[in-house]
Amino acid sequence: MHKITYNHISKAANDFVDHVENRRIGKNKSLKTSSKKFNNSILDGLDWNRILTVAGTSGSGKSMIAEQFKRDFVDLNPDVKFKILSFEFEMLAMDQVARSVSGKTGLSTKKLYSGQNYKISPTQLENIKKQAEKVSDYPIYTVDHICNVAQIQQTIFEFIENEKIAEKEKKIVITIDHLLLTQGKEGQMEKQVIDDLCKMLVGMKKILKDVYNIDVIIIMLSQLNRQIESMERVMNPKVHYPTKNDLFGSSYIYQASDYVLITHNPSEIEGIERYGPPRGTEYPLGLPKMNPKNKEEPMIYWHLIKSRFGMKEIMMMVGKFAESKIVDF
Repeated sequence: MHKITYNHISKAANDFVDHVENRRIGKNKSLKTSSKKFNNSILDGLDWNRILTVAGTSGSGKSMIAEQFKRDFVDLNPDVKFKILSFEFEMLAMDQVARSVSGKTGLSTKKLYSGQNYKISPTQLENIKKQAEKVSDYPIYTVDHICNVAQIQQTIFEFIENEKIAEKEKKIVITIDHLLLTQGKEGQMEKQVIDDLCKMLVGMKKILKDVYNIDVIIIMLSQLNRQIESMERVMNPKVHYPTKNDLFGSSYIYQASDYVLITHNPSEIEGIERYGPPRGTEYPLGLPKMNPKNKEEPMIYWHLIKSRFGMKEIMMMVGKFAESKIVDF
């Protein structure tokens, strides 16, 4: 157990000035993603020692976003050294690799696995192997076993010790989907598990920075409750947009997170023809649910409903699910 310490406020003041200077000279950079809209909405990308919660209903692309961000962190920030520990409770790690290769090749997972009478050509196979080799060099480590909160905490500390993060990279990205932690639990028991996880992650963020001098980014995937799909809300465009009350186990998740991004796919909700109330002369009937430039692609809306250092915002995105990615509109 780490030793509890206390510090004079002057230490925080000095740390703040050092951080400002390091940001000024480019020594302490945010991790950029492939979404310019997302980067610009926060701090030129996802900054260190923050917790980002990505929430959404089934089919809104939240797990895809986590995989996309992991690829982006590695591909778009080659001068920043870090390792990623990803708790993959739902999908096999092999299928997560398939998503990464899909995003790089433009081939859907069905095509990669030769489904629907599609057969990979020899040329495509060589490209797939090439991209898989690149992915195999990523500094990503996965945990496929279902864990409880205490086991997650223990695994993080063991990973940091075994990989010598404090001596080498001094930076770590942790991704975790809390949904399978709550399977079989209902009501207050379910909420308690989420609260315990959030409290642990907040404590983890502070301990890693203050005690081990390790910068950390934590991405937590969460769910929306079913109220957002109720007929009452579907019929009233003024309440189409998600709020913090739609978060599953909302109170502590919202409080614990530095950023809360809700990804929403109106095309998956029966009864919605246009999304939200009128928005100026460009969208007098509300926002489109399908891409106006390609009617086969759904519009995905990223609602940044909490940002400690910026404004709340709605980002218009396009779901290219066959390619395992979501892109700026």
